[in-house]
Amino acid sequence: MVGERLVKGGIILFALLMLVTGCRKKDEPLRPLVIVDKPKKEDVQIFGEYVGRIRAASYVEIHARVEGYLEKMLFVEGKEVKQNEPLFIINSALYKAKVEKAKAQLKKNEAQAAKAKRDVERLQPLYE
Repeated sequence: MVGERLVKGGIILFALLMLVTGCRKKDEPLRPLVIVDKPKKEDVQIFGEYVGRIRAASYVEIHARVEGYLEKMLFVEGKEVKQNEPLFIINSALYKAKVEKAKAQLKKNEAQAAKAKRDVERLQPLYE
């Protein structure tokens, strides 16, 4: 009887061990958190960055005909311009001064010419 009890106890103990180890939860990996949202309609800008070189259709060199300080640029860089369209405004103070100087020189020369004419008219009778 003792032997029979030991065998039954062993079987019960084995069954309990199997029950405990078989019912244990297996290590489950963590599930990722997923957020679900309703789709919405919106404009998406599509752009790309590229390496390249841009060349103008025609190349024009601009040279000033006169000296002076640049006051204003009348065109937008990269935009098309028409032929004979003014591109820059140059400070006119220097040119106005030159015009006034030339006018003064003209008046001085006219006055000298008038004086010379009067001198000739005055000295002509004395010479004869």
